[in-house]
Amino acid sequence: MHRGYYCPSLIQDIVVGNVKRGKILKRPTVRSRPTFRYGFNSNDQLIVIDTINDVGGNNEIIIYSEEKETGILFNDRFGISLITECVYKDNKLDSYTIGSYFSCKEQVQEIEKEVYTYSSEGLTYADWYDYFCFDKSIIIRHNQYCFQHDDEGCLSTYTSTEYDEFGNVKPSDYWKGHIFEVDIKRKV
Repeated sequence: MHRGYYCPSLIQDIVVGNVKRGKILKRPTVRSRPTFRYGFNSNDQLIVIDTINDVGGNNEIIIYSEEKETGILFNDRFGISLITECVYKDNKLDSYTIGSYFSCKEQVQEIEKEVYTYSSEGLTYADWYDYFCFDKSIIIRHNQYCFQHDDEGCLSTYTSTEYDEFGNVKPSDYWKGHIFEVDIKRKV
């Protein structure tokens, strides 16, 4: 996941199979093989993420403004390769956008955006949009995840609906009506 443990996405490690945030190591050893090193400012805000043992070396800086956070990931060989934006409203994450830049072709190759809707219980909907450009083909996907909460206010189950590029529910939506269990204890 982008930024590992500190990935801004509220849902990615829940709705995507075999994806984990990882954990924070208090005492890293040679055998622990950490992936990221994090740096914080005096306000305890994450400002630097260094990817450890990565071919080409990736380093991300985060810039904070009023209700927005912008991340710029630099690759030692290719320059800027990723730009992220988190927008907050009422101290809650409203949207998380990540754009992959392909410097060889000087184009944005993929944009993913997650838009969150809250109720008094917490996170109710997450709309995940994915724009992917491959050669001259453009693929646009939109999935909406509807969450339920348990008695403690943690996410407990969700359903998934897939839409076409015109906003219509896809008739071939395989998972329509299926209820997924949330295996991670998360209060959002």
